[in-house]
Amino acid sequence: MTKLKDTDIRFVLLNNLYDKYSDDNTTRIVNEMGVMHGQSRVDVAVINGVLHSAYKSLKLLMLS
Repeated sequence: MTKLKDTDIRFVLLNNLYDKYSDDNTTRIVNEMGVMHGQSRVDVAVINGVLHSAYKSLKLLMLS
């Protein structure tokens, strides 16, 4: 069994997000978004006025 790396997961996640939101001009996908003046970062953020849990999104991604 091959171990997944961050880049493997990020590639699939970003492709799915771009496919889903590419026609939505009110949504932005940000890779490596800094928050709290750089004290923390978000790996991948989808900015569209709705807050989603990364855990829930990852769980849904694994089911599809």
